Amino acid sequence: MSNDFLVVLISKSAEIKSDKIIHIPFKRKIPQAPDNNYKKIFIIDDGDAVTKESTTSFIEKAKDTNTPLYFIGSIRNVDLGNVDVITSTYANAKVLMFGDLFDKNIFFDKEIAINKYIIQARRDLKIEVEGNGLGLSFPITFKDTIKLIVKASYLDIPQKVILLFYPHPITDISLANTFRKVNPDVKIDFTKAGRARNIYIPQDSQHAIEKYKLEDKIKELDLENRENRKLIVVPVHKIKERPIFASLILILTLTIFLVLLPIISTSSYLFLGQRELLKSVEAIEEGDIEEAKNKANNSKTLFEMSEKTLIPLTLEVRALGRETAYFSKKVATGKKLSSATQDLISAAEQIKSIQRNESTDPEKDFVTALNLARSSIVLITQVKTDGNLPVEIENKFESLKPFIEVISSSDQILPELFGFDGEVTYLVLFQDNTHLRPGGGLINSYAILKLKNGKVVGLETFPSSQIDENLSTRVEPPFFIRRYIPSQDLLLKDSSFNPDFVEGAKSQASIYNLSKDETVNGVIAVDFEFAKNILKAAGEVNIEEGQINSENLYDFAEKSDISKNIADSLVGKIRKGKSLSYLKIAEMIGKSISEKHLLFALRDLKNQTVFTSNRWSGALDDKRAEKKGVINDYFGISEANLGIGNLNNQISRSVSKKIIATDSGSLTTKITISFKNNSGRSGSLGTYKNYLRVLTPGGSSLEGVVIDGQEQEIMDAVTNFNVYEASGFVPPDGLEIYETLEKEKKNVGFLLSIEPQKTKTVVLTYTLAYKISPSPKENIYSLVIYKQPGVKPYPFDLSFDLGKKFKIVGERDIYDSDISKDEEIKFIISEK
Repeated sequence: MSNDFLVVLISKSAEIKSDKIIHIPFKRKIPQAPDNNYKKIFIIDDGDAVTKESTTSFIEKAKDTNTPLYFIGSIRNVDLGNVDVITSTYANAKVLMFGDLFDKNIFFDKEIAINKYIIQARRDLKIEVEGNGLGLSFPITFKDTIKLIVKASYLDIPQKVILLFYPHPITDISLANTFRKVNPDVKIDFTKAGRARNIYIPQDSQHAIEKYKLEDKIKELDLENRENRKLIVVPVHKIKERPIFASLILILTLTIFLVLLPIISTSSYLFLGQRELLKSVEAIEEGDIEEAKNKANNSKTLFEMSEKTLIPLTLEVRALGRETAYFSKKVATGKKLSSATQDLISAAEQIKSIQRNESTDPEKDFVTALNLARSSIVLITQVKTDGNLPVEIENKFESLKPFIEVISSSDQILPELFGFDGEVTYLVLFQDNTHLRPGGGLINSYAILKLKNGKVVGLETFPSSQIDENLSTRVEPPFFIRRYIPSQDLLLKDSSFNPDFVEGAKSQASIYNLSKDETVNGVIAVDFEFAKNILKAAGEVNIEEGQINSENLYDFAEKSDISKNIADSLVGKIRKGKSLSYLKIAEMIGKSISEKHLLFALRDLKNQTVFTSNRWSGALDDKRAEKKGVINDYFGISEANLGIGNLNNQISRSVSKKIIATDSGSLTTKITISFKNNSGRSGSLGTYKNYLRVLTPGGSSLEGVVIDGQEQEIMDAVTNFNVYEASGFVPPDGLEIYETLEKEKKNVGFLLSIEPQKTKTVVLTYTLAYKISPSPKENIYSLVIYKQPGVKPYPFDLSFDLGKKFKIVGERDIYDSDISKDEEIKFIISEK
């Protein structure tokens, strides 16, 4: 062992022949261990009184550093009183009791049956069984005992006493017959009974093993080899008060150090490597890129050192019949994560150099940054897939998942979007979602963003009135704008009325072009929820109206138009880039995209497909294929605040959807939508004048509407302005329904008013164009839920009433969750 390891030996005396063995002798009555921090402390009861007397001092040393302490003793000579003292004095102490040891060549107690029989069988091929042969013993090899000591030191069990042998003893006669079974030439005789040897097993103990193949172990003694007669028997005069010898102490001590030193080294490097890795992630979050880089480099170095110390640990553990898979996985995981962090930091450095005009080749550096980001994502994903991602990093990875998906899916088009093929211009809409509209909110302000070679070369914000006042060409608005706002022209301010944001963005880009005679490459929309998310990451800002943070943003937003001031302040803060949490900003951008508080509509249809297919653009496009046995259901609500109050932060909503089937397989849907107006304002300022549209699959047919328990008389909405703008026009008494078809989705729209502190419940019943097909036997029910831009999460539940003929296959037959983004839910329906 000393050829490969530094060995520390503590004993009264020893013959040292290697400069790689450090011997610490003790001559005092109670031995003194070096005053160091120990991973574990083992005390071996060798039968000497000094050992018993020194136990208390070792317990006190263990207590100082809360070090696990293990007292190792034999079932033949254990002091039960001392065991009670150890286990009751120190909570982190355990007693390890070994059985009757035997070995091929070394004998620690030749008075016990197993060792007597080995000696007799080898010398004389004859075993003498004492008395009636009913004496009991627990034979176990010395090597297996060492393995069990190591194993027991890692067990996490409540028992304070661990027995390093199997539960059932063997009688002397059965043991003798086992020898004869192994070697039929062995004879068995009986002799007079000798001195009885007691066995001491403490109460409330736990066996480390349940079974033991004793016959196989005796076969390994090679009893049949008549040339193998060399025996090393420990002389009796070396035995102290109890039959545990210095050789056991020496071998066991060396073995323990052999086990612990590589484990301590590997574990320490792993611990330090992971600590540096987490510190690197924290530094990235705090915006300290230089510190993050140093910590990531330290982390990688430490993991590489742990890989080197893993080599001797692997050799050692395999010698004990075990594997080092746990440590190997930890090392591989650490190396991958530290490399991923280095790649992420390098990507951030490349982007910063572009923004600071320090890059000599911005396009090349931008592509390099994307490749590094992709490499980082791949490494982290591999670790997560293997199930080895540390909890702290896994939580951060999950929160960054939406942003990672954006980068992973759009990396091929990002260079073009960031102006590396020429300067690009984007119309940025600041939507007030406290005054909700189908596309996100009332547009009080906008900005023109110009990018070139990955750098912001222009960003100016303006009130939307600048566009609206300069319109030279009139644009006809949808009927509900003209009738209920009322406005005879479609202005940029009121233009966010299409549930499909991409289609609405075409109108907004057109309005901008009509006013400014300038074409934009795309439209980007943000709302106050996006601003709130960014404030969580970037911290508070000061504007003319006061100090704004993520907690009080909506208090200000409900009182006045602060969109432009908030945008200017946030852009200014981000441009300075001091102490910004880059990971938190990335997390919040991803969250905002996923939850449709940050929307994109691009002029280039190829690029737009990437955003639409990933549901990042608020489009109604549905790529699900129509197949036999597949029911493609669709649902969404789209609200428009047509009143004068900024109320939508005070509006709560919940939705229930029930699918009802007849025995013929026809399907009906019942939608229940509840709105509560929590506003404390009175009159028209507090009344929520909501033009509600319910989105259903094309081909569905409205059967009825119930509002607050009252069946409504349904009639076609009056959409001709020549009628509703005529003098003396009186609205009809029934519920005016306006049905349209957009992107193969039917929109059912009507006006709904909810007074302050009131709740209103709407129930719509409609039939689907689908039926449950008898072939195939199992039908897939697929529901896509459209979440309106600008709306906060709301509770949604889906249930089924499939009658006597059909059933849901699987454990789950309902869906109940908050809707924070577009979702697709699937169930399997079959005949009962």
